[in-house]
Amino acid sequence: MSDMRLKVVLTGDGRQLTGSLKTAQSEVQQFGQTSVQAGAASTQAFSKTRSGVESISTQLQAARQQLLTFGDKPLVTAWATTHNLCSP
Repeated sequence: MSDMRLKVVLTGDGRQLTGSLKTAQSEVQQFGQTSVQAGAASTQAFSKTRSGVESISTQLQAARQQLLTFGDKPLVTAWATTHNLCSP
């Protein structure tokens, strides 16, 4: 990720400039906090998704193994072969 630069030019007398800088600083801090919160929320969501996919994968692997255990039966062997779970 590349760094980004933000250049702001403010004009006015000293009082306006100070007020504008404080406002800008506050808005930048709020943006940073919001970004951190959004990042944490997306990390949590992806973690849940990953856990679900891993669970499904584990269950499918167990089902495949159980199917192959009963592979000596003609119907099971034919079904497993057509679904690329074992060699003919």
